Amino acid sequence: MPRDLFLLIGCSALFFAVPCLAGDAAAEGTRDPTGGWAAVGRLDLGGDEFCTGTLVSPAQVLTAAHCLVDLMTGRPIPPERILFLAGWHDGHAAVARLVRRAVTHPDRVAGIAPGRGRVAADLALLELSRPIPEQQIAPMGTAPELPEAGQAGVVSFAEGRAEVAPLRQLCEVLERKDGVAILACDVDFGSSGAPAFRLDGGVPRVAAVISAMAEAEGRPVVLARELGDELARLQQALAQPAVFP
Repeated sequence: MPRDLFLLIGCSALFFAVPCLAGDAAAEGTRDPTGGWAAVGRLDLGGDEFCTGTLVSPAQVLTAAHCLVDLMTGRPIPPERILFLAGWHDGHAAVARLVRRAVTHPDRVAGIAPGRGRVAADLALLELSRPIPEQQIAPMGTAPELPEAGQAGVVSFAEGRAEVAPLRQLCEVLERKDGVAILACDVDFGSSGAPAFRLDGGVPRVAAVISAMAEAEGRPVVLARELGDELARLQQALAQPAVFP
């Protein structure tokens, strides 16, 4: 079954359209069935569970740290069991890559009580076994934070939509504090790790990662961890030589 979002605590979800990202399937002379969101892929976690991840460089995928923990055992999932499926649609991926290494936020502690502290450390960066050529699928750009007000976009896979292109919706930014944002958005299991983005000059940039779904004042909301400086720190950690116990 899809990966559960760990915190179960409105705005109506609206479909939206933005220009396709550079490097989509048009390079092969075909229409991109994901609508330009091939860089947002499904992360298969070595069983029936899955999360959402985003290609942010040719060999790096951004997701939520809690996606890397086995729900049944509470143990970390070996990176080599994780498969990133980019351009996923109708049961087929444009590109599939195994994961070679993974790093998580340094403050991440498995098993701590749900809340802002857990969301604030719920970031992970995966290194793929081989880079994905940019002319095939272009990585998404990033930004440190969501807009103070207005709307943010969320693109995700979820229960009931596991085999089709990711769902796109616009969500109202309700609050931003200490790197954690609350969005009026209705997501489902499997949306963990999905990107929340801002539009800069019409270009979508990942600014946060979906961590948990909740309820506030009778309407569904999601909690997301803004990137801030954390993505650069994760990239620095991933650049260090691997140390095997």
